[in-house]
Amino acid sequence: MSTIDTQMKFEELRDSVESLVKSFASTRFRVVTEQKESSGAEEHKDLKRSIQIFYESGSFPDGTSSKRESTHEITFQIEYTATAAAKVDLNALNDPESTASDILTALAASQGAGFTANRSIDELRRMIYQIILDPVNSQLGMSELDKNGAEITDPLVCGAKQVSQVRLVNFRKNAPIARGKIFVLTASEQLTCQVTEITEGATPIAVAQPGIELNHEFNTKSDADDADPATFEIDVTTTE
Repeated sequence: MSTIDTQMKFEELRDSVESLVKSFASTRFRVVTEQKESSGAEEHKDLKRSIQIFYESGSFPDGTSSKRESTHEITFQIEYTATAAAKVDLNALNDPESTASDILTALAASQGAGFTANRSIDELRRMIYQIILDPVNSQLGMSELDKNGAEITDPLVCGAKQVSQVRLVNFRKNAPIARGKIFVLTASEQLTCQVTEITEGATPIAVAQPGIELNHEFNTKSDADDADPATFEIDVTTTE
């Protein structure tokens, strides 16, 4: 397999973080590992609380083509989602035909569901903070390496760390979504860290290309009475 088909360290780490968080999820929350096409309220009505983690950006501040190893400064995005059920249809808040009584009832229900969703997001953020920044999980689920670069499976043996500078930054809640009897609140946060990427080099895939064959046929004129100089003929053949 070519090295361009082999996962880089940031991909291994992304999967490792997902697995680490999922190991604590149980019935507390759900880890979404497949990209959704939409994020409407109906999609989350049976979810209650979930997170999704994906690679957002990265840079190689010391990376050059002359170096085999480069520091990869990684930013993962963590998306939080919490839902709460309202006692009445919240669509009345945006319905021009709603009466004042309808709007007040829906507003009260929205405030109650909003309070529940906010508390749920706060709890979820607390859980993720405790998981990610626990010193025991400093490698975010990645193994330490021995002097030969192999993973160490014995928890009592120390080796080289693969992940450093782990931080959670920029937590922020977004505007809520109210549809029907479902209230959805989302938030986001960035997980930043560093790993070392190794450039192994890539082997191109050989592809047959059409070419040209040149068949030379020389004809030297030796007749003294012939005024033409020595000539040659070229037969050009295209090959597939």
